[in-house]
Amino acid sequence: MKNILNDEESSHSNTLLLAILEESFRHWRHIENLRQGFTAVWAAIVAGVLTFISQTPNFLENVAAIPALAFLILLTTLGLLMSLRLSNNIKPCEDNILEILESAHLGKYNPIKGWKKGITKHFRLRRLFVLTYFVALVFLVSLLLLIYSGFLSRN
Repeated sequence: MKNILNDEESSHSNTLLLAILEESFRHWRHIENLRQGFTAVWAAIVAGVLTFISQTPNFLENVAAIPALAFLILLTTLGLLMSLRLSNNIKPCEDNILEILESAHLGKYNPIKGWKKGITKHFRLRRLFVLTYFVALVFLVSLLLLIYSGFLSRN
């Protein structure tokens, strides 16, 4: 009788572990989709606005440049903060997945075991999201200061 109870508990435990594993994978995928989706929309907006303000012969004299760049700086700051937050949220999710795979003896299905090869052996590619937003923010602030100083020197 004791073995039957242990088998039922083990079966229930395995079912629960697999459900948690599935949910962790879904959450992980959701985080990656959020980051990629926001970055794609952000890149399109930045490209469009920079194209718009560069249409004048001297973009330093474009009146719409300063408010447009201020908007891009706010949007890029939001992207940077969101990317940092998502990077911090995905780490516990990965740890849960690895712990469940290890406890269920499913280590061969570890989705991140191939990430430590080639270029990703030295750094995680997800850091590029944060780096991209940071570099873009520095560029946009520099461009805003350049345009603003052009307005000041002209007046």
